[in-house]
Amino acid sequence: MLAASTQPIKLPDAPSDWLNAEKERVAEERKKFQDATSASPRKLSNELQQLAVQSDYYLLRRHAHEIGVLRGYFGQTDSAWAAMIALPGLLLVSGRYDEACSVLLAYAGMVDKGFMPSGFTAEGKPIYRSIDAALWFVEAVFLYTQVSEDFEMIERKIYPVLRRIIKYYETGTYFGVHADGDGLIQQDDVKAGITWMNATVRDVPV
Repeated sequence: MLAASTQPIKLPDAPSDWLNAEKERVAEERKKFQDATSASPRKLSNELQQLAVQSDYYLLRRHAHEIGVLRGYFGQTDSAWAAMIALPGLLLVSGRYDEACSVLLAYAGMVDKGFMPSGFTAEGKPIYRSIDAALWFVEAVFLYTQVSEDFEMIERKIYPVLRRIIKYYETGTYFGVHADGDGLIQQDDVKAGITWMNATVRDVPV
């Protein structure tokens, strides 16, 4: 049997202990989920609760107050683009507003010239190659505000970041990204694959 975790785990000694250990772990995760969602206006069915508990595996807890979202397993780092798209389903619909806030603040602190990280190097250095990650961030903030009504935090910590994003997308940032005369976002560096696929074939973005 193979065990993998992003968190420290205690490995059972005997094979017969694995099942009990897994049952205890799932029960603990379910308890954490129920505590975190106690304030949610929605009551989830047992099936949806189980799905929500499993979704916790995509949360990357760097430390107590910073949470990222993995793009997938295995070999995938966290990404602002994936985090903002996944935020409603992972955390908002189940009422886990504190953790959603931690995700928003974590990535807000990584904004550089209006861009958000599309990934990270093996050393943990942010990679900025996503034209739409910051735009998804704006949408995620809107959805978070609708359900949490945490206007004070947004005004103090998020609003200044939103202003910087808008400024750079208007005037210009990485890869020649800027707003044209109609207010539409375009990039001047046509050889850079920085859309949602972030892929190029023979130096041509796809």
